[in-house]
Formats: sequence, structure tokens, C-alpha cells
Amino acid sequence: ISTNDYRILHSLSVCSLNYFLAKLTMKLTFTTLTFFALSSKANAEKKWSTTSYEIWGSDQSNTMKDQSALGVAGSYIWIWDSTDVQAEINSQSSSDRNNPVPKSCSPNDEVGPCELFTIFPKTLTDSASKETLGEVTSFGRWHGVTKDPQNRYVTANIFAPGGGYLGIVDATTKEAVALFRVTEMTYEKGDKQATNRSVHMSFWNGDGSAILVHNLHGKAVERINVERDDIGTITSVSFDKSATVGMGKGMQVANEASFFEGSNAFGNPLLGSMKGSYDDADLGDVTPAGTCKENGCGEGTDAGRPNNVPICPVVAKDSGLVFNTLGGGGLFVLDSTKTPMTIVGAYGSDKVYGAGVCGTQVSDRVYLTSGASASPAGATQSMFALYAFDPALYTGSEYEENMPEPILVFDDETGTATGGKTTGEAENTSGQLHGTTTRRDAHDVAGTMDQKYVHVVDRIQNVVEVFDSETDEAVGTYDLTTVTG
Repeated sequence: ISTNDYRILHSLSVCSLNYFLAKLTMKLTFTTLTFFALSSKANAEKKWSTTSYEIWGSDQSNTMKDQSALGVAGSYIWIWDSTDVQAEINSQSSSDRNNPVPKSCSPNDEVGPCELFTIFPKTLTDSASKETLGEVTSFGRWHGVTKDPQNRYVTANIFAPGGGYLGIVDATTKEAVALFRVTEMTYEKGDKQATNRSVHMSFWNGDGSAILVHNLHGKAVERINVERDDIGTITSVSFDKSATVGMGKGMQVANEASFFEGSNAFGNPLLGSMKGSYDDADLGDVTPAGTCKENGCGEGTDAGRPNNVPICPVVAKDSGLVFNTLGGGGLFVLDSTKTPMTIVGAYGSDKVYGAGVCGTQVSDRVYLTSGASASPAGATQSMFALYAFDPALYTGSEYEENMPEPILVFDDETGTATGGKTTGEAENTSGQLHGTTTRRDAHDVAGTMDQKYVHVVDRIQNVVEVFDSETDEAVGTYDLTTVTG
């Protein structure tokens, strides 16, 4: 794919490959979209069967005309039935092929793909500013799809600097359930101040009672509380201002979070409310251990965290712990069951390298990656590192920096000395075109259904590296390149 395609798609077969990599019973033929498979109702009981399931792909191309940049307004969600996809994969020749037909997300359309503004109509109104969705700024692109543990709902992580929108969609009916805008924060940036917000990624907690949100440009981790009835249907969702944890320094609320009111494409009203107070949130500069959350805070000692833009909240399955990767390097472990969410572990960039991205729990450990930055600085970076953490070792807010020691499962020896890593060349200028570049970029992680193996996507080399979850040994590689290259 071209350089522009790479930047738009952001992740070549990454942040939502979990089901495909877990099953590995199908060839990966769609390599230009981010995939997520939603299991059937029978599979919701964790009894994986041969019944069909859905594959959700987020296409980050603009769908609004005359935009000045790529991936800033609208996008498509492609939803396929696995039976149709399997038939395509099993076809013996081009004459046998019949491209899978995407499903619709609107009562007015028979087929998809689903356009972002169709799912979230422009008539929806912001509860705070009273602007309609058609009037607000930076309602960007659907960057990633994450499903809840009940296999009933997905989040719409709508990314654009200055945006900060996060939606919830019913996976059965394909209709919007809620739409929030996260907090706009002001914080110190060098010798100046910055005011910004954006949603990079969010994940559901272990029982689906909360959504943990990474407000990247706002340097904050935030929480949406979710209530359900006895069969798992969401009955209310509330943005909890008291739960917020600031990751930067000199943090102040510039504009409070909000939710959108109005009806979805099916004529049903959206859910949404606000809860708590920022007065109770953790917006201070210092961790419970007395160190600066971000270097240069003035009140505590620096701990090797130069730029705390949060990237992905990696959720431990049952403990309520969230392992929060940071763009500049380092890591925060939060207890998401507390209000505000509480730091129970912290690491510097010499322990966990920068451009930390996605992860998951496999067996009894949480795995996460460090890769190359998505900013222009990342164009000459090369990084493929995989870490493992035992969530049972984090017992409270009385902790020691960089402890317990993370397990560095793998660190590619050809990587650059960037993001806190001190070995290797300063840069790798081989570009990003597959087949010629030598750069690496570890991104998402998925475990197999039996929890015996960990799969890690390299979005530059277009491969999946496989590790044994018991021994941490690298045991194989899958090449995602199609037959035609």
C-alpha cells in the first residue's frame, strides 16, 4: 500500500485483529482494513461454535468531500458475515469469486458499508455547547472497534486532534446507542500551554460495566460507567468526571465532557448523562509514590516519562487493572474500580519503551507492545518490543517505581535507540514500503483461544510473530502478504 494509504489506515491489520489471530482458521485476505470479529449469540456464552459471526472493519478514508487532509471527516464501517467471507476464501478461481456483501447500518439501506454520519446523524446535539454534530469541529474518523465482553456492543473510537468523540453501537441492530465528547484539557507543553483533546482508543473493562478511554491529546484517562439489565442490554451510560486521571503536568479542565442528545438513524433516542465532579478527579502532577507523572513537574522527581500521551488502555480480565501505554515511553497501571481511578504501578521509558500501543491478557499475564511512533518522528524509528506483566502483583497505591519488574519477552536487536531504548542506531532510513524497508513496528496483540500462544502484529513488515505464553519463546511467523503481493 502507498504511504498515504498507510497513514490513513494507521494500522495494517492491527488494533482489531483479535478474533482472526485467535482462531487462525482463515487466510487473512483483507489487509487494508482494521478487523474485528463479533461472535454470534451462541458464542456469547464462550462456547465457540461453527455458527456464523461478523467481521467489522474500520476504513478511515474521508467520506466527506473537499477535505484539506486525509482521514479527518467521516469514514466507513464494513460488516461482513463470516459465511460469505469463508466462501470467498474457499473459491478456487477468480470466476468463482463473489465479493462478500457488507451489511447495512440503516433502515434506509439494504447493504453497506456504513457511513459514520449515517450511524451518528448530523442532527444530534451536544449537551454542553448545543451545537449539532454537523456544526461541531473535528468529528474525525472511526479509528478502531472494540467489543464488550457480552458480544452485544462495540465502541466507535472517532479520532482527530481536537475532536474527542466516542460512540457506542448496538452490534445486533447496528444502531447508535450513545455518543460522548471527552474532556478538553489544558496542560504544560514545554514552556507553553496546550489545550486539546482526542480519543485514540478505548476498551471495555472485564465485565462490561465501564469503558476506559484514552484521551490522547488531552493527556488523560477517563471512564464511562455502563449499567445493564439482566440479559446484558445497556440501560444507561454516564461519563464519570470524578474518575478522570490526568497524565500531564499543570492540568486544568478547559471544557467539560459532554454527551449528545437526539435520535439515531432508527428513530431511537440516544442514552447519555454526566456524573461526578472534576474536583474529585486526580489532576495533580505527582504520583502516589512522590514522582512526577510527567517529567519536569517541579513538585516531584523525574521518573523517565517525557511525554504522557496515553495510547491504549490494556485491560486485565478480572482485576479491574488497566495498563496504560504512553507515547513518550513509560507506563501507568490504574485500578479502574476506584473513583478517581488510582495509580498502583508506574514505569519509566527505560523499562517500557515509547510508542507503547495495544495489548491483551493471555493466560495469567498482560502483554503489550512498544513500536514506532505514528508522528512524523516515527518515520525513521524501528521498534519491536513485547512486554509481559503479572496483574496479581499490583496490590495498591503504595508501590515502588519500576516494580514489579516487567518481563521483556522480546526486543528486536535491529531496533533504533528511540523511545527510551539506549542500544541500536539513531535512525533507520529504509522507509516503510513492504519488501524494501527493514524497519519494524510492533502494534496489536492477541492470544489464541487456548491461551497457549501470543500473536503480535508488525504493521510495517506485515507479519504476525508468535510467542509461547508459558516459555516466552518465539515459535513462528505468519506472513500476511496476499498471493498477488
